[in-house]
Amino acid sequence: MSNKAAAPLFALVAVLSWGAMFPIAAHAIPRVEPFHLTALRYGIASLLFVALLWRAEGLVKLRPDGRALRLWVLGTLGFAGFNLLSYIGLEHTGPRNAALIVPTMPLITAIVRWARDGIRPAAATIGATVVALTGVVLVISHGDLATLGEGGVGFGSLLVLAGVFCWVLYT
Repeated sequence: MSNKAAAPLFALVAVLSWGAMFPIAAHAIPRVEPFHLTALRYGIASLLFVALLWRAEGLVKLRPDGRALRLWVLGTLGFAGFNLLSYIGLEHTGPRNAALIVPTMPLITAIVRWARDGIRPAAATIGATVVALTGVVLVISHGDLATLGEGGVGFGSLLVLAGVFCWVLYT
């Protein structure tokens, strides 16, 4: 299968992986504390990816070359910040609310780039983000917008939003 033919499959895997994250985590959190869940999830993945990098590129690619602090800060923001805050947020809100907040990433990214780099988001970017968020809201609410308030929007949702902001800064 060519890369071009595999692209939709890879996109589907990404969507299913991200989409399943909160319902799965919501079931795990009553049994596993968020810190341990984050450490387990990324500890195992880190070991696998370091082994893959080592095998594909050699030990030379594992040297930080004076960027250790930056790597630590970005890794902490992206992986610990996003996942730990999201998992702790799930202790205080439902997976529905978390799943509604995460798709704000493109819009938050556009706003951060505007604030940081002076790059104003294109109207198409804002329009596509609004359409995507509308779709997420309709799917999660099953078309009944009144059900959105049933998940306890509040502190937990703010933690998930903080996690999203960490991921945006990381990327």
